[in-house]
Amino acid sequence: MGIKYRRVPLDQKTRWSSTARMIRIWRGLIEAVQSVQATQTFDSSLKKLNLDDNDWEVLNDISQFFEVFARATEIAQGDKYPTLQRTVPEYITILRQLKAFCSPYYASELRSAAKAAYKVMHEYYQKTLTRRAACVATIIDPRYKDQIFTWFEDSGGDSMRMHKKAIDRFKETYNRYRTRASEINTLERLNQEEETREKEERDPQDWRDPFFEFEDKRAHAVKPELERYLEEPLIPRDLKTSHLDVWKYWQSKQFEFPILAQIARDFLAIPASSAASERVFSQGGDLITKKRNRIGGTNTRYVLCLRSWGVYCDDDDFDETEEQKEGREIKEEETGKLVEEGDDWEEVDDAVRVDES
Repeated sequence: MGIKYRRVPLDQKTRWSSTARMIRIWRGLIEAVQSVQATQTFDSSLKKLNLDDNDWEVLNDISQFFEVFARATEIAQGDKYPTLQRTVPEYITILRQLKAFCSPYYASELRSAAKAAYKVMHEYYQKTLTRRAACVATIIDPRYKDQIFTWFEDSGGDSMRMHKKAIDRFKETYNRYRTRASEINTLERLNQEEETREKEERDPQDWRDPFFEFEDKRAHAVKPELERYLEEPLIPRDLKTSHLDVWKYWQSKQFEFPILAQIARDFLAIPASSAASERVFSQGGDLITKKRNRIGGTNTRYVLCLRSWGVYCDDDDFDETEEQKEGREIKEEETGKLVEEGDDWEEVDDAVRVDES
């Protein structure tokens, strides 16, 4: 038949998104499966398992359903260190997609699964909004601000309630930072006045600007820093460069919004999950072995951090971990190609291509 041989990997309970990966590869073999079912004669019982167009359509819907969670998992646990401001947008994306699966267009079993998943994810979403860090990290991102909470529409006016809850968390944090900044400015002003007084005592004839004691008594209606930030338009979103635009935005706004810039430095650096740090800790067991057991704690920390940052990449000194071995074997099953130990198999595209003659 001229169809390249492929082995479909089975899903694993301990492997994230393995079911979605299995179905994705199986869908790519639709022509091979249909050809075997139509031409084979060695096993007549296979004809009873023949999949018609409706079955493949259901399988396609199930695949799309699993991809909703697979995409969010890949984003949250990727090696590019996603930060906390991605959490709320991903929750909203999942909820909106699950709501679409509740339409009568889909099978009743899939609708029931979507409703159950929606209920659980909505509870997680509400719990997230009770945490100050997630709300602040989302609003301080100029791509989202508070508008993302109004964009998510829910029955019974929940969107407005969620928006108010997120704004309250953000204002609370802003007031804390403003109080701290005011205290720091007061201390710096007192120190500066003390230095100025000591200088005047040393040189009382020091020349002064004739407008030194002039005060501008005009009325100025200056809006607070927080209001001016929220009124500004959102910066455009681009999947490839928008994260750099956020960094450039706050670099250019650090003098216009000094308090918010400090909040951005603190909250935009919070990781979205602990997957990256846990991976670094697991690599510590491969660094300290029977043959290398005299390395100190400080050097161990240096090596692990340098490897995680991509500065030190000498993989010859480290054996393949069980997690890396398992991932390499899965990638071999997906692509049908041999992946050598130490290859960067995680960067291989998940898309499966079936060669046809």
